[in-house]
Amino acid sequence: MAAFGLSDAVSSTLPRWNAAAAQPSYRPNPRLAFYVTIVFLAGFLGPSEAAVKLGLNLTTLRVAVLAAMVPVFLEFTRKIVRGGYVPVISDFAVFLLAAWMIFGLYVVHGPKGAASASALAGIEFLVAYLVGRCFCGTYAGAEQFVAVLAGFAIVLLMLGAIDVLTHDNFLARTASKIFGTTRALKIGNVMVEYRVQYRFGLVRVRGPFEQSIHFGTFFAMLVPLFYYIFRSPWARMMMTGAAIAGALLSISSAAVISCFVVLAFIAFDSALNRSGWRWTMLMLVACYCVLLLVVLVENPLAWLITGFTFNPQTGFYRLQQWYWIGYNLETSPFFGIGDKDWVRPITVVNSLDSLWLVIAARHGYVGVVLLVLVLVGAWFAWTPRPMQQYPHPRASAIGRAIALALLGAIFVTFTVHFWAKIWLFLGLILGIRAGLTEARYLPPPVRGDRV
Repeated sequence: MAAFGLSDAVSSTLPRWNAAAAQPSYRPNPRLAFYVTIVFLAGFLGPSEAAVKLGLNLTTLRVAVLAAMVPVFLEFTRKIVRGGYVPVISDFAVFLLAAWMIFGLYVVHGPKGAASASALAGIEFLVAYLVGRCFCGTYAGAEQFVAVLAGFAIVLLMLGAIDVLTHDNFLARTASKIFGTTRALKIGNVMVEYRVQYRFGLVRVRGPFEQSIHFGTFFAMLVPLFYYIFRSPWARMMMTGAAIAGALLSISSAAVISCFVVLAFIAFDSALNRSGWRWTMLMLVACYCVLLLVVLVENPLAWLITGFTFNPQTGFYRLQQWYWIGYNLETSPFFGIGDKDWVRPITVVNSLDSLWLVIAARHGYVGVVLLVLVLVGAWFAWTPRPMQQYPHPRASAIGRAIALALLGAIFVTFTVHFWAKIWLFLGLILGIRAGLTEARYLPPPVRGDRV
């Protein structure tokens, strides 16, 4: 997409971000990127129940975030100082989102709220975004990232297979016994301990993830990454198949549908890859189908829930949550209600089944707008003056991979809340997308292109 531009009169007073004109001295560090990526993804291997209480629960994921924090901020600073940085809209939005999540909870709860896990989730998201932005956000960086990710995907799939063999969430239960941690859900005025979930007589695999939907969504996001970015046909076939298997093991309606939506896009793209108009045609067909659904079906949302979920009752239950969160935000639309309990019928539990509902409840509509700006802004650079663009032969394929991975994730966000691992993985992929937007304006040596 084209970058935003300013007039010459205004741009002459601003810093010159033109990487070519400034003769930047910045060069990527692939070795450091490799190690930081390994450290960060290693945090995904431990279940959330494997936590040490040190004010907050110190999990393997939080250890990985802390370990990545120093090198990632140093690398971000080095990019700016040495001329390897092109501003992307999401860069500003993600910093504002992290700041708003802390400030809003301070307004609602005071200093205690600003230091809570809900506030720190913004900082963790920011670090994950910058890991993708600084270390994986070039064409060579994306290929290296996917190669490392494939190794971790195999390990995570094997850990998920343990759930299948034991017919239990074995890792979570074992970690809970060792560390003495428990997860509970409030139903009415009663706290109920989290239990392993089954569907069709089969265990819903979650491995080290916080729940099975997160496990399935993670693997659904991997499908386009493996399919488009791997160069080897054999590696592409094997890893894409492994990713599909991981999504199916979750037995989650949202994750499985997300996986097949992504596969449908891949099939469509492959079948018409010589037609430049294929995406325009797809958008027109999608708009036509939506119009038919609205005109011909009395209750389109209920029809979709009934026809495209394993258990329609869960879908109708989620509709109630949207209504009641809207009701709760009437008195505090900007800051939300923080971590306070929300008004609802006694039959509705306090757990919210949508990322957008949780962001709205905790951080108000401002938080929702900022998150949308991060999602959309990752495609747009902000350049004070027109800049030369440098093509890359794999730009289109890698761009499609990231776009479809984000499409699959966004689809699921309307039916489940993202936190911990899947929340940070979303931030990581958004950071890569922003890095690719920047890479269009960097000369090949500055972005570390491979020959």
